[in-house]
Amino acid sequence: MTGMTDDGWKPGWAFWTTISAITLVAYPLSIGPAHWLDVRGLLPECLQTPLTWFYDPILWLAALNADVGPHGQMNPFGRAIFWYIELWGK
Repeated sequence: MTGMTDDGWKPGWAFWTTISAITLVAYPLSIGPAHWLDVRGLLPECLQTPLTWFYDPILWLAALNADVGPHGQMNPFGRAIFWYIELWGK
């Protein structure tokens, strides 16, 4: 049969839901270790631009609806992300 593996198992909605959930959690959490490597100079220079592009969507969401000014407020996601990044920067 086409589209099936040798053992007859075909990934269904539960498999793809699990993969999606893991990705949605792992992607934003991976920004902390990347920042840690960058702060310590352990990140090769050739990876800095690609990683910036990779994490741009997270930083865009973090800054979304942020008030710019002397007492600017960030959305809850932004506060959480920047707190998490700072945690890894210490």
